[in-house]
Amino acid sequence: MGVSSTLNSEPLLADPNITLPLAALAELVDEARVGGAVDEHVSVMGYQGWHDDALDRWRDETGPAVVRELQAQGADGVILAPA
Repeated sequence: MGVSSTLNSEPLLADPNITLPLAALAELVDEARVGGAVDEHVSVMGYQGWHDDALDRWRDETGPAVVRELQAQGADGVILAPA
């Protein structure tokens, strides 16, 4: 797991479910509320506003690229997990 050098990573390394809630996802699968997970997950850092056009770039480039990648893996929904 990659962790920011400016973040206290001890809790994240002790319990990876803090940042990627795979245990909760497994429960949803067991309850037949979702079908499963894709093989590769997407993560982004929290602050993305260092450019004047940051929102436009997210809407026009980054967001669609993430959607294409997940759709290529067969995803039909996402779970947003803030950490």
